[in-house]
Amino acid sequence: MKKTQELSRLFEPRSVAIVGISTDKTKHGPRVLSFLKKYRFKGKIWGINPKKPKISGIKIFSSLLELPVPPDTIIVATPPETTPEIIKDAVKIKAGSAILFSGGFSENSPKGRKLEKKIKKISLDGNIRVLGPNSAGIINRSSHTVLSFLTCLERPSKEIRTGPIGLITQSGGTGSFFHNTVAEREDGIAISISTGNECDVTMEESLGYLVAHPKVKVIALVLETIRDGEKFIKYAKKALKAKKPIIVCKIGSSKSAKRVMRSHTGAISDKTETYKGVFQSLGITEVSSPQELVEISYLFAYSPIPKGNSIGIVTHSGGTAVLLADNAEKNGLSLPKLGKKIKSTLSKYLQFGGTENPLDLGGIVTHPERYTDVISSFLKDKSFDIVLAVSSPHPPKHTIKRVKKIKELTENSKIPLWNLWIAGDQARQGEKFLRKNKLPISNNITTVLQNVSNLIRYNHFRGSIKYNSNPITKEIKPVIRKFTKMKPYRYLSEFDSKRLIQKFGIETIQHEKGNTISEIISIATKIRYPVTIKANSSSIQHKTELRAISLDIRNEKELRIAFNHLSKRLKTKINLDGFIVEKYMPGTEVIIGAIKHNTFGSLISVGSGGVLVELTRDMQIRLAPINQNTAIEMIRELKGKKLLDGYRKRKKANIQSLAKIICKISEIIHVYKDNIEEIEINPLIFSNGRWRVADCLVKLC
Repeated sequence: MKKTQELSRLFEPRSVAIVGISTDKTKHGPRVLSFLKKYRFKGKIWGINPKKPKISGIKIFSSLLELPVPPDTIIVATPPETTPEIIKDAVKIKAGSAILFSGGFSENSPKGRKLEKKIKKISLDGNIRVLGPNSAGIINRSSHTVLSFLTCLERPSKEIRTGPIGLITQSGGTGSFFHNTVAEREDGIAISISTGNECDVTMEESLGYLVAHPKVKVIALVLETIRDGEKFIKYAKKALKAKKPIIVCKIGSSKSAKRVMRSHTGAISDKTETYKGVFQSLGITEVSSPQELVEISYLFAYSPIPKGNSIGIVTHSGGTAVLLADNAEKNGLSLPKLGKKIKSTLSKYLQFGGTENPLDLGGIVTHPERYTDVISSFLKDKSFDIVLAVSSPHPPKHTIKRVKKIKELTENSKIPLWNLWIAGDQARQGEKFLRKNKLPISNNITTVLQNVSNLIRYNHFRGSIKYNSNPITKEIKPVIRKFTKMKPYRYLSEFDSKRLIQKFGIETIQHEKGNTISEIISIATKIRYPVTIKANSSSIQHKTELRAISLDIRNEKELRIAFNHLSKRLKTKINLDGFIVEKYMPGTEVIIGAIKHNTFGSLISVGSGGVLVELTRDMQIRLAPINQNTAIEMIRELKGKKLLDGYRKRKKANIQSLAKIICKISEIIHVYKDNIEEIEINPLIFSNGRWRVADCLVKLC
């Protein structure tokens, strides 16, 4: 297996050969050459073209085989069908890597997929790293390495700066947008990588490279899919240890977007909920647009981390104060009331505003210095973990003095000071000053407090993360092996599924299995009415659709009718293994699921119970195993949490006990991942002070 550190010849080459160089400056090869010169690449550059055109400043060879020394990186700017032979020649001369710009591979047609597989085999066998195809290349400004054709590079060279962000995109055009936006903000990017179709070098490997990169403080990802979940998880955990936040803009969540993605990179993404759960498990912040990705990446890069969630807000706009108060509550931020001491200090500064938090200074035309004096008072108050200074429209002549004082306050404060700059174009010079001096600044009144919350959540996650240290020790494998003999179905029947989870100490509602009507009546009499009767079969995954269940049966007459209906309806449809008679026990319901996922490994989920989970999509997912705190966090984030808290005179459910069951299931799927592929408990019911399984489904590997 190729090691990530071998990528240095690709990302920081000392020599470059451009295959497909020509005199046509609109083509990719000549564009790369012009950008290498423009951004002062310090290594050797050669051109490859059988016609050997005369191009100023570089030597042209007719073939890679003629080069004097092996290049670190080869740029392949030729049609798709020429690529395999070029990579073969690169292998022969022991070149380090190649970047393939061209499309027309796996994203395009079966012929293209076949061609891409051929290139992948050549690269693996020949020990050469290949970025692409369909890649927009690399922009590594810190090492003067610009191996890309993107239009953002046409800007003046001073505008493409180095900075604290490492960027990976699976969409080249989005990378150009990111660079342009950052240039407008007068900021920079340490390195950006466009991975394209990832026939060899993957997003996950590139992530590992950025985690180790000394100039990268924050990692931004424009993500369509994750191909290697194990590596992604590995490097995301390393990023946590290195204190490098990862921010993701996940594109392609809708069905129509997935159809577009097939034509774009040949990748088909997984369910949105799964990605969201994996990101939450790894402390990764997810945003919904490239614009948000830019803003939050630099806020994370330039802001100290608040110690808690208490925020003080200073503004001179009443409407803004009200809006921010609403947003603070929505994002779980605390707005401490102002104490007597700070109220006394502030009284001389206030005109027509009020002494609340958020604080509205009122009119700011006269005595504009009041604004920064009040911010200073907030920063000295121990009630706040972070202060947000809101600059709405104000007299332009006050702007420079204001931002210089903000810079001074930021540099001398022990707590973070963020700026919400919504002062318009008349105060543009103030915004530029704050950005130039790398101060935390946002222009978005809707997302600024969400980003404060994201930063606090990231820090809390880093401080609290503990993976489960108490895995299951009881040996159940002999029992599982016994069930695996029950062919042809890998799914266990409900009765056998319950028998299995009982072995792990998980309680089920009282039930027994019978075959004849006399046995069914005897069981019902024993466990007492009301009861539920269900068909038991390895071939049933969802009973409701098949009408294979009858609830709340009150007497023997109703039981006979239900038994007859079930028997006649299902006799020819499924392979019946008797009927389950179960105590009917209504209560508060949840669903717990666990799977062995093809990409991410063991996953655990909890959601609203019964058929509601399919209707509302109210579900939380995490990587398994989890601990008690994570399980409680998952429960709290459910929209149906009110039902658990005793909504409309329901009995309040035991959250701690529920969390323990979720943890137990997460341990089972993790420890027995080679034996169990899926567990679904739907529903788990809270009744008479206890959580018990009403229905269960286990799928074996």
